[in-house]
Amino acid sequence: MKLMKTLRNTILALGLFASPLAFATHLVGGNLGYVYQGETAPGSQIYRYQVYMEFYLNCGPGSSFQSLYDLLGQDYGQPLTVGCYIQDPLNPNSNKAKQVDVQVFLTDSLQIEPDLPNNCTIGQGLCAVKGTFVGTMDVPLNFGGYHLYYQMCCRNLDIDNLANPNGTGIGYYAFVPPPLVNNSSPVFLGAPTPFLCTGDTTTFLNTASDPDGDQLIFSFETPYNSTNFGGGINPPPPQLPWPVPEVTYNGGFSVASPFGAGGYSFINGATGLTKYLPPNQGNYVVSVEVKEYRNGQLIGMVRRDLQLQAIPCPPNNTPQANTGQQIAYSVDAGDQLCFNLGYLDVDGDTLNLTAAGLIFDPLVTAPTATIGAPVQGVGSVGTQFCWDTDCAQGQDQPYLFSVSVTDNGCPPKTIDAVIAVTVVPFAGPQQVLGPQQVCTGQTGSSYTVAPIAGATFSWNVTGGVIASGGTGNTITVDWGSPGTGTVSVSATNGLGCVSAPLDLNVTIVPLPNADAGLDSTLCTGGSVILGGNPTGPLGSSFTWSPATGLTSTTAANPTASPTATTTYIVEVSNSGCVNRDTVTVSINVVQADAGVNASLCNGDTLQLNATGGQSYSWSPSTGLSDANIADPLAFPTTTTTYTVTATDSLGCVAQDSVTVAVNQPPFANAGPDRSVCPGASVLLNGAPTGPNGATFLWSPAAGLNDVTFGIPSASPTVLTVYTVQVTDTNGCVSTDQVTVTPLPAPTVDAGPDLSICAGDTVQINGSGATATQFQWVPWNSGLSNDTIPNPLAFPGSTTTYVLVVMDGNNCEGTDTMTVNVNALPNASAGPDAALCLGDSIQLNGSGGTNYSWSPAATLTDANAEDPIAFPTSTTIYAVVVTDANSCVASDSVTVTVNTPVNAGGDGSTTVCSNGSPFSLISILTGTPDAGGTWTPSGNYTPGQGGGTFVYVVSATAPCPNDTAVAVVIENQAPDAGLDNSVDLCTSDAPIDLFTLLGPNADAGGTWTLPGGAPFSGTFDPAVDPAGPCNYLVAGVAPCVDATATVTVNVVTAQDPGADASVTVCGSGTAFNLTDSLGGTPVVGGSWTAPGGASHSDVFDPAVDANGIYTYTVAGGTACEATATVTVAVQIPAANAGVDQALCIGDTVQLAATGGTTFLWSPSATLSDVNIADPLAFPLATTTYTVSVTDGLGCIALDSMVVAVNPLPVVNAGADAAICAGANANLGGTPTGPSSSTYQWSPGAGLNNSTAANPIAQPAGTTTYTVLVTDGNQCSASDSVTVTVNPLPVINAGQDTSVCLGSSVGLNAIGTGGFSWSPSTGLSATDIADPIATPTATTTYTVTLTDANNCENTDDVVVTVLGLPNADAGADVWVCPGFDVQLNGSGGGTYGWAPSTGLNDPNSATPLASPTSTTIYLLTVTDGNGCSDTDDMTVTVNSDPPLDAGADQSICAGQQVQLGGTPTSVPGSSFAWTPSTGLDDATLANPIATPAATTLYTLTVTNDTCTSSQQVLVTLQGIAQPAFSVRLEPNCDGLRAFFTDQSSGASEWLWDFGDGTTSTEQFPQHQFAYEAPIVVTLTITDLFGCTGTITQSYPQSSFDDYTDFVMPNVFTPNGDGNNDLFTVGTHTDQQPSIVLGACANMFVFNRWGQKVFESVGGNLAWDGRTVAGVACIDGTYFYVLNVKDMEFKGTVYLTR
Repeated sequence: MKLMKTLRNTILALGLFASPLAFATHLVGGNLGYVYQGETAPGSQIYRYQVYMEFYLNCGPGSSFQSLYDLLGQDYGQPLTVGCYIQDPLNPNSNKAKQVDVQVFLTDSLQIEPDLPNNCTIGQGLCAVKGTFVGTMDVPLNFGGYHLYYQMCCRNLDIDNLANPNGTGIGYYAFVPPPLVNNSSPVFLGAPTPFLCTGDTTTFLNTASDPDGDQLIFSFETPYNSTNFGGGINPPPPQLPWPVPEVTYNGGFSVASPFGAGGYSFINGATGLTKYLPPNQGNYVVSVEVKEYRNGQLIGMVRRDLQLQAIPCPPNNTPQANTGQQIAYSVDAGDQLCFNLGYLDVDGDTLNLTAAGLIFDPLVTAPTATIGAPVQGVGSVGTQFCWDTDCAQGQDQPYLFSVSVTDNGCPPKTIDAVIAVTVVPFAGPQQVLGPQQVCTGQTGSSYTVAPIAGATFSWNVTGGVIASGGTGNTITVDWGSPGTGTVSVSATNGLGCVSAPLDLNVTIVPLPNADAGLDSTLCTGGSVILGGNPTGPLGSSFTWSPATGLTSTTAANPTASPTATTTYIVEVSNSGCVNRDTVTVSINVVQADAGVNASLCNGDTLQLNATGGQSYSWSPSTGLSDANIADPLAFPTTTTTYTVTATDSLGCVAQDSVTVAVNQPPFANAGPDRSVCPGASVLLNGAPTGPNGATFLWSPAAGLNDVTFGIPSASPTVLTVYTVQVTDTNGCVSTDQVTVTPLPAPTVDAGPDLSICAGDTVQINGSGATATQFQWVPWNSGLSNDTIPNPLAFPGSTTTYVLVVMDGNNCEGTDTMTVNVNALPNASAGPDAALCLGDSIQLNGSGGTNYSWSPAATLTDANAEDPIAFPTSTTIYAVVVTDANSCVASDSVTVTVNTPVNAGGDGSTTVCSNGSPFSLISILTGTPDAGGTWTPSGNYTPGQGGGTFVYVVSATAPCPNDTAVAVVIENQAPDAGLDNSVDLCTSDAPIDLFTLLGPNADAGGTWTLPGGAPFSGTFDPAVDPAGPCNYLVAGVAPCVDATATVTVNVVTAQDPGADASVTVCGSGTAFNLTDSLGGTPVVGGSWTAPGGASHSDVFDPAVDANGIYTYTVAGGTACEATATVTVAVQIPAANAGVDQALCIGDTVQLAATGGTTFLWSPSATLSDVNIADPLAFPLATTTYTVSVTDGLGCIALDSMVVAVNPLPVVNAGADAAICAGANANLGGTPTGPSSSTYQWSPGAGLNNSTAANPIAQPAGTTTYTVLVTDGNQCSASDSVTVTVNPLPVINAGQDTSVCLGSSVGLNAIGTGGFSWSPSTGLSATDIADPIATPTATTTYTVTLTDANNCENTDDVVVTVLGLPNADAGADVWVCPGFDVQLNGSGGGTYGWAPSTGLNDPNSATPLASPTSTTIYLLTVTDGNGCSDTDDMTVTVNSDPPLDAGADQSICAGQQVQLGGTPTSVPGSSFAWTPSTGLDDATLANPIATPAATTLYTLTVTNDTCTSSQQVLVTLQGIAQPAFSVRLEPNCDGLRAFFTDQSSGASEWLWDFGDGTTSTEQFPQHQFAYEAPIVVTLTITDLFGCTGTITQSYPQSSFDDYTDFVMPNVFTPNGDGNNDLFTVGTHTDQQPSIVLGACANMFVFNRWGQKVFESVGGNLAWDGRTVAGVACIDGTYFYVLNVKDMEFKGTVYLTR
């Protein structure tokens, strides 16, 4: 990078470069500034400032002055003089008197040249000199401030916007506020472009940074003039005229319009970033003023004078910021801020990025920010800004720095940006909330500030001590003696920044005197006046609590009439302070107790027992021994309630009552007399035996299962009279009797055991002499009738039957017998088979000891196990099989007899390839059977080339198929091709006529010309005669010769001329196409246009299209000739470019293409109408048209539109006032146009700085500015101020607690209107100190509203202490004479009543031993003195409660749990009888697995008390699984046939162990070889009970089941004996096996020729070949394949 480019980016080069069009010879800009340096010496009241001045001078070949001193007309090193003028506060608008002249010396002089890219001459040779002059001034203390002023004559002669520029001077001005303000002036930043381009919008940096962090406001102002107009240096005037003189604008120019009509200027008031668009070339003067505001007050201003030069420039796109890049950022003081900046150039130019600002100057800002600059990039450039801020750098105003990005185009274009970084100071707490007036000794006063995330707090208190808190946002303070105190707080945030202390002054008020009066004692119903004399100071208010029994809670001396001893509290409030005193009113309550309610049986006596007084009186006196003593005897005859009146020593009385219930004797019913069968039992019971809850005692005990059951089971062996004694729950007793008579047992005989064959029937002979009913079980197992003594039996398997008889007394007797069932033999006739007519086959019966076959006529032996069968037709053979048990079964086998077939004899024939189709069977010899199969076909169509065809007639196995062969020989028919014709021109070349005969014509034939002369077949139209030419191809018998004819027509040729090409302009004239052809074309032809349409011989470029035009001359079809003219119409590709849009005042570059010269219109808003890419700066939407001319002079037009978009209308909304912590909606309705983007600054306090209507919640009064960019990327701004009012201070008082039903006084402190919520339990909601009586813990919120309608709230929690949850525990049972533990809970102290029978009535868990059932009341009191009650009952009874559970039914082998839930009370022991089938007979809930239906008796013992109960477990279900299986081997596996032999089954589930199942009763299943066989049968009976059985068989292979028997000789002579050579099979499990497709047999003669084969299991050879021919006698070889086994051997055939 060149040094000069770096220097250019560090100066303010404002209009410094001379243009050849403008001769500049004078000063062109500058400004004044100052730096505050403080008091010269402590107490001197003399203050020093550094004063500096910057201005710029043209230099270079076109300048009159080559140095600053040459311009100034002074020797080198001479100072310049700046005037300092005093401001008179009493006469602010008068002329300013000079205070002192300030000498400033040149400290820096820099010559600058523009850094232009190679080959760019825009601004070349121009230069400028920057001069910086610095001096100091000392001024006395002043409260009006000072004015700095420098003047010089004159300005440049050619300034366009000033009137008489040569008679106009330059004035630089700055205002210095009073020295005590300690202010330094803003420092201008930026590196604007050295000149402006006409018609283009340029950004310009007039930004400044303020060393003091003050708010800066930028604006355009009128430039200052000098006070006189002499040449050279003008000394400061003695008085500065007020106002300071300003220049005069030329007509049509002003501050708002410095470039005149069509121009545009804009300045951002917050940042100073400006935009300029000069419409015309020239020099223009503008002035930018920066005003400083501190705390909203104007404290200073400086004004910068600028001369701007506008020149024409070639087009170059200005670099642009990346989309979405922000221009405002914020960071909390002490935190780090980093962000990226990026820019790009659509032209791909090299970009140079620089940055400037005091934020980077370590002498001004510490620590400084950092930025990567300068930095370069091609097409784009980026950098990162970072700043680790210090806590002290926080301020209200943003820090500004500028970024400039310049490309290396010609001329270079620059985009400037001003970035605002707001360092948000840590404000700390803004308001201390808490009481500002407290009472002496007041404790727990809460003071709080708003929480700050991550911050800690430091508190300091005077006049009191901090009771709690310290580093949090809330403390409580205990205040001391009357006087004044303070609460001070500061905060330290998470970044380590500490806020300034915030103080709150507190007044400590003394407490008023309070006197509640003297304690007193009353009887129930009495009253007393409370309070002292006086109760409190005059003017006090009073609150008494509790309100119970008071005539008033707010009177100084209310009357109290409590119903119980009560301590009253009086609160005396005076001047906002409260004091308290208490007084106790005791109630002398007589605790009269008549004792607990009791009961007795009619005729009994009990003693009453009253307590609580000194004398007693009972009523009524009926049934009492003495009505005036504490403990009279009572003997009422009916239930009576006795009331006792007790009087104590004070004469106070109380009453209590007791009820004596008189109970009648219970009823007793032993039930009717009963009889019982031998070994059985009978239940004794009435309906019912006694009342509910009664206990029972039976006697005698002999034959009873339990003498204490209400319904015992009796099984006496002799006649017995049983007596039951019934005692009810009241202890009253009655008795009753029942007689039980034993009955004799019935006789029974089931008969002898029997045996049958499966499927047979036998009669059972049972008997019972005294029986009236019979029942056989199992009842569903093959009986004709299970309710008669001699039923028919036909069980499926051996079954044991039980005969159950019942006599007239319903007594039962049983006996058993067994029917043995012998299985039927497994009869098998073997598998079905087939043979060929005349053959024989061996049958294979199995399954028994004796066999009988039928029909016997075609069998060798009808009584043999395996006879030979030789049927002449298909026959079904049946076999009857008898086993050793004489059981019989049968089976059958079908032997199918099949007939041999005849295919005929072989044959042959010869045909021509073009002959007719025919059937091949016609050439076979003999008499072939129809219906056979031809391969490949049975019909022949000539043209296939002949072939051999096989005819096969299929036979039904085991008969062999028969075959015959037909041979067809085919001769190819000749093909001379197809007749054709051809038209030839005499000019055509010779033609081979054979090519016209078609693709199938045979070569090698002979040709003849018209007239018969032979020739080669090549026809020459120039010499050969026209006409038919014949072609002949000879055929081979039986095929005939073939001929074809080509007719040739010959025509004389014509000349169309030679092809040509023509190029014309689209705007050219018409011409003749024929004239354009070459050669000598014949006339009279026709023209066709591109695409084939007819066309004249004239071409018009205005109408006709480009392309090839064709000229055709006639001459017959064969001699038609053509020539072409190719026409190219030249039209320039005019393109004005795409439509574009810009904001009003901006410039856009047009870009036309398609020619060599251009002409644009309209011209008014274009930089040059005769170039392809002029600059356009329209003020309204304009359509531009360009006329394009190419190198041939051809012309075309095109247009484009430049849309001019207005700046958006911006409305930041009306100013607003809010309360601290509240928010305000910013923006208007709308803030800007639809689809705009928004940027609000500062961002602090906004929920979204980019929303159209953000919500603002500033910490203090803030002015927000919104920059609106609409959808067209046009921008404008507006501002709004949000005033923040502080919240009022409110304190709701200390949290407190009360018991349920009590009251408490609330007391809020603050200034304004009060509102309490919720209103529940409050005496009032709109006063500071309401009385609260909540029924539940309540958080009361008090809202204080001040004069600004700002609200603040505070809470106080009134905790209502609920009553304890008393729980006396569950009701319990106890055996008389024993104790039981009670289980109370729920509080701190306990009291049980009555105390009778308790070892400790004040224990939570006393032992209770009442003599009768008692209800105990438990009173629980918690630590707060609140009470609750609950009761429970202790039942005293000699029968422990029990629950043996419900009767249940189960299947055999299942388990069931006995007992209830629970079975009895804790502490009981259990005894179950019988113990058979129980896991533990002493458990409360044993598991029972009985083998038979069982009645279980449960006896429960607790202490010495017992009771019993019974439960019946019924065993049901008769399922007994059993099965057998028969295995049959075959090629594919073992076929299993299952026979169910179960009893009692209604459902079956078979699991075959291989993933398959069946629900059939007699299933079949195929098993694979080499795998174990595991079969499980699960049966289910009618009750849902199941039984399971599993049988396993070892894994085996095919050969484990088979043995093959091969004969070595057979005699196929047809005598029926040994006519077949066949394979015999045998197995241990089956007489024979079933062979299928896995068995094949082959027979070979001694020469190895195969004479026989059998496929598919029919392993029998009848001594014939496959063709049915008898084989000669001799030895033959056989090969037998069965599955994977192979057997080889020989057999001798003899007849």
